[in-house]
Amino acid sequence: MKKLSRILLLCMLMQVLPACNGFLKPHKMPIQQGNVVTKDMLDKLKVGMKPSQVKYVLGTPLVVDTFDNNRWFYLYNLRMPNGDKLQQKLEIIFDDGELASFNNDYQFDVQGQTGGAEKN
Repeated sequence: MKKLSRILLLCMLMQVLPACNGFLKPHKMPIQQGNVVTKDMLDKLKVGMKPSQVKYVLGTPLVVDTFDNNRWFYLYNLRMPNGDKLQQKLEIIFDDGELASFNNDYQFDVQGQTGGAEKN
């Protein structure tokens, strides 16, 4: 009799547990890739800086243009577990071995950190 009740209990559990499928989900971490650039780092960039000085401030660029070594790219991607993602780019342009200009689409919050994610 005990054996039969265990078998019945096991059968009932096998039917009930699949109903928990949507309830139990694995933990997912945010995925960060690329160069983190803060507002303080951008404030330190000045036209006329040497490439070594720019590297000291920002770190090694993620991408250096293959056909034009005077163009560096700092890219940052953040993917949140809920599907939100943030993509930002900083382009550094040198002329005659000095920083000529930089273009960025980094957005910062009040503390100067990289801004919030947007849904794409």
